[in-house]
Formats: sequence, C-alpha cells, structure tokens
Amino acid sequence: MAHTIRTFNAARLVVGVHGAGLANTVFCSPYAAILELGLPEPEFIEYRHLAQQLHLHYAVSQLPPASFESRLWPRPNVIAQAAEALLDAAIPLPLSSSSSSSS
Repeated sequence: MAHTIRTFNAARLVVGVHGAGLANTVFCSPYAAILELGLPEPEFIEYRHLAQQLHLHYAVSQLPPASFESRLWPRPNVIAQAAEALLDAAIPLPLSSSSSSSS
C-alpha cells in the first residue's frame, strides 16, 4: 500500500478506466490531472466529484457505447489527445528565461 500511495502522490497525470483503481486518486497531490476512460452512461460521475473535492484537474474520455468487449479497446490516439489537452489546461508551461527578464 505504501508503494501505491507514493506512486499516486508523485503522479502528475493518472489515466484509468472507470473503476475501483481510480479510487487511489485520493493519494494524488492537489492539482494533479486525472483522465478517466469513462462509460457512456451519465450516472457514472463519482470520479469527477472526487476530483473536484481534492482539487484535481479532471477530464473524461468517453468509451464508445457498444458491446462490453469493444470498450476494452479504446483508441490510443483519442486517449493521447485527451491527455495532452488535459495537461495543457492543468499544468501551465514555465516562462522561458527570455520572456521573464525585463529589457
């Protein structure tokens, strides 16, 4: 359990399928980013509420409404784009030395 706590606490981005494993996000540092691979049913919003209470950045990438088996194979490019957008919104880029110095 200690390893799990340290791992989630150090994470800047957690990507996971809707389920019990995302409960470990309670160990994330504030302002970490959580990308849930969510189910299309609207009642599955527990992790959005959890993220709000813990001051975590949150986004969901909906898995397609199809058979259970097809939900197990999300498209990697869609997940990568969603993760990139979430990180862009959640973690501001540091100022470069040239833009932070006054002339």
